[in-house]
Amino acid sequence: MGLLKSKLLLLISLLFISLLLPVQVLNKTGHFDFLNQQVILLMYHHIGNHIVGKITVTPKLFCQQLDVLQKEGYRVISLDQYANFLEGKTSLSGKNVIITFDDGYESFYTYAYPELLKRHMSAANFIIVGFVGNPKEPLPRLTWTQMREMQAHGISFYPHAFKEHYLAFTYPYYQRKSCLTARIWLTSQKRWETEAEYQKRVSNDLRKAKEIMEQELGRKPLLHYAWPYGQDSPQALKIAQSVGFRYFYYTNDRLFNANSPYFYIPRFNAGNICISSQTLNKDIYKFALKQKFFS
Repeated sequence: MGLLKSKLLLLISLLFISLLLPVQVLNKTGHFDFLNQQVILLMYHHIGNHIVGKITVTPKLFCQQLDVLQKEGYRVISLDQYANFLEGKTSLSGKNVIITFDDGYESFYTYAYPELLKRHMSAANFIIVGFVGNPKEPLPRLTWTQMREMQAHGISFYPHAFKEHYLAFTYPYYQRKSCLTARIWLTSQKRWETEAEYQKRVSNDLRKAKEIMEQELGRKPLLHYAWPYGQDSPQALKIAQSVGFRYFYYTNDRLFNANSPYFYIPRFNAGNICISSQTLNKDIYKFALKQKFFS
C-alpha cells in the first residue's frame, strides 16, 4: 500500500504542477525558462512509413520534430558533451537535448542521418552488435561501413547488446522480462539457468558488444550503454560496471540518478506517432518537470 500511495501522490503532484506551472514559467517569447541548463534525452527506434508498434515515426514527423527543436531554441549536443557536463568538466547554457536511437535499424541511415546532417545536429545510436548488417532481420540493420561514414560526420554509436536482446521467463517468479536482468528458464533443458551460467552469459554478451564496437569503430573506451527494454537489475548492473560501462540509459521516465561513479539516465520516448510536432515541446517540458521536482 505504501508504494501504491507514493505513486498516486506522484501522479497527482505531476498533474497539479503541469496545470499550474506553464503559466508561471513562460517567458515573454512563449518559451519555457524552466528548461534552461537542463539536458533532455529523446529516444527513437525506427523511421518508416509503415508503422511498427510504438517504436516508429514517419520520415515526415521526424523532420517536423527536428524543426520544432530548432524553432524552440534547443541546442542538440552529443553524449560526449553530456558526459563532460555530468562529470563537472564543462557547463551548459540554454535548453539542451540529445537525440538517441536504439537497435541500429538501417532506417536511421536512410531517413535520420540526412536530416541531421542538413541541420548540423548530432545523434547517438545504441547498436545490437550481433545483428549488424544481418539481412535476415525483419527490419534491415546498419552496417559497419554506414556507421563509420556517419561517425565521421558527428554521429556516435554505442552498445545495446551483442545478441542478448530478447524477453525470457526469469527467476524466481517466472516473469517475462529482459534476459539480462536475471537467470532464465532453459526450455529445452527444463531447468533454471544457474547463477554461474547467468553471470557468464551476461558478462560475455556485454563484453563482446563493447570490444567489437571499439575495434570496428576505433573508439576506446565506449562507456555508454542502453539497457534492452530499459530493464536492469542489481546483478546486471554489477556485471555491466565490471565490464567498464559508466553511463546507463533507459527507455522510460525513471528519475535521473547519479550514484558515483555511475550515472543512470532516463530518456523521453519521442519516437512514436503519438508525439506530434504540435505537442513535442510541451511533452519535453513535462518530462523535464518530473526530473526537476522528483529526482
